[in-house]
Amino acid sequence: MDPAASAPEGASDPRPLKRPKHAKLPDKILALPHVLKLLQTFLMTPERATIEAARTGNMPWLAQLLENYDCEVPQAMVYAAANGQLRAAVMQFFAFFHCALTDETRRILLKSLELQACGAAHAVLNDAAGNGQLEVVKCVVKHANENGYEWRFLVTSSGSEALARAITGKHAGVVDYLLQASGFRWNLVDAFEAAVVTDNEVLVEKIYELFSQREGDFKLFIELAWWGKLRGVQYLYRNGYASPELVNEAFLKTAGFHWSPVVIYLHDTGLITSDVFDKAFIMAVSATWTTTKTVEYFCHLKRASAEARSKAFVTAHCPERVKILLENERISDASIIDAFTLSGYAHRYLSKHYLSRSIDFVKLLGKNACIPAEVIGEVFVTAASKNCPELVGLLRNDPRMSGEMVEKAFVGAAGEEDCKLVQSLYDKKILSPETILAAFESAAAMGSDDVVKEIVMYLSDAAHVPRLIRLKSFVEALGATEDLVKKSFIREVICDQLFDARAPERFETLAKCMDKWAVHGTGSKARLSEPDVSDLEKPRQKWFRSQEQRERGAHCSPGSSLREILEG
Repeated sequence: MDPAASAPEGASDPRPLKRPKHAKLPDKILALPHVLKLLQTFLMTPERATIEAARTGNMPWLAQLLENYDCEVPQAMVYAAANGQLRAAVMQFFAFFHCALTDETRRILLKSLELQACGAAHAVLNDAAGNGQLEVVKCVVKHANENGYEWRFLVTSSGSEALARAITGKHAGVVDYLLQASGFRWNLVDAFEAAVVTDNEVLVEKIYELFSQREGDFKLFIELAWWGKLRGVQYLYRNGYASPELVNEAFLKTAGFHWSPVVIYLHDTGLITSDVFDKAFIMAVSATWTTTKTVEYFCHLKRASAEARSKAFVTAHCPERVKILLENERISDASIIDAFTLSGYAHRYLSKHYLSRSIDFVKLLGKNACIPAEVIGEVFVTAASKNCPELVGLLRNDPRMSGEMVEKAFVGAAGEEDCKLVQSLYDKKILSPETILAAFESAAAMGSDDVVKEIVMYLSDAAHVPRLIRLKSFVEALGATEDLVKKSFIREVICDQLFDARAPERFETLAKCMDKWAVHGTGSKARLSEPDVSDLEKPRQKWFRSQEQRERGAHCSPGSSLREILEG
């Protein structure tokens, strides 16, 4: 719906739109009221546009504004809603701006105001608790209870921060009131940390008991470690609340996911077992959400077993972490080979989505002498077959690259659409005529027209490709492709290769034979098939093409088969 839709018939606008100041518009524009109104609409602030959308009953526009501008509505309405006058505020809105009072309008505004009011109440509660304003806290809590806002204070899964802020500010009255308030989920992890920091032993014990009742015994220690609350972790450990098993569980959960000083503290207790350390080490290296700082710390400790180092190295997804392991740990040759193969996505698994990371891994690991030639070749062939010229360029000049792998890569690249990649892989000294023939058949079946033409040029090199292979490749390519454009091009190539001005009968016979090839289907599904050329048998009129052919006794007649013509 046009944002500039007019108000319902009969509705007056108490706040008429004004022409923008200092605006100089052409007379032709000034003569078009609807254009001026549209320009004025575009110049509105979000709040003014919200009022206009509601006033005119333009619900799609109203919903869009409330969504795109964080549900912005006039602040007076938000304050009224936060004071428990939500529905009254909406009614005043309708009455003041002469809005069309529809159920849809009411629903959208109520939802917007309610969310806005809840957020406002949440912010007020946190600030009031942190500043020790008990009366304000009581008012907001009462309002939240009456309007069902309690659970909406869960901005995070941990709960509201009001209690922790009150403890940090040492506002005992506010703390006592919040602890007695029902229906609220306070962030007890932050509250416990605040109680420890402020040396409030009574609150420490009380919050520990509350957390145990809500989440279960001994869980607070793990949660404190997870959230990096060092003072709380130290308190519970020193006072006998953390068993060796609990310390190991907290270490595994924390070190395997993110870095904090708690990781160092837990390890320094001397209670971390080798098995738990290895598990945390593998998680820290292979997980995508951990930091390199965690990996550096683990390497500094020199505790990981050979098995853990190998597993972590192979499963690492970050080249930077792999580099840290190579510089600080002893990694076996087998692990380096496995990591190179997996990170390079050999054996069909190369993905362009991870191409940048694959290139980094190849640069980092590819120069290791322990990686055998066949592994280098497999990654090279896969990169060519998946049209990844960056990886092909990195590995092309590797001294371990065999000619066999270059040939496989050339055939694989021919089936793609990158002509430059095919050109980069062509090497007359390495590629046999049979390989070029296989590449041409692949290109004719799946590659682009440019690739087909490029390989035709390679096949036309009489000094490198024997005539029989060259002509055979063109004929077989006709059967390999269903693309009529490619078929026509290949036919032209065949004619160019076979045509001899001294033997016009030979060309005419070939043309007649090709003209009678049957066409099956239409459009993109059209395909050609070779007919039985025995129907073309005619009285033989022998002719000789050259002195060499005459000496070999080679001959061909208008009634010869296509194979005889090509082999003539």
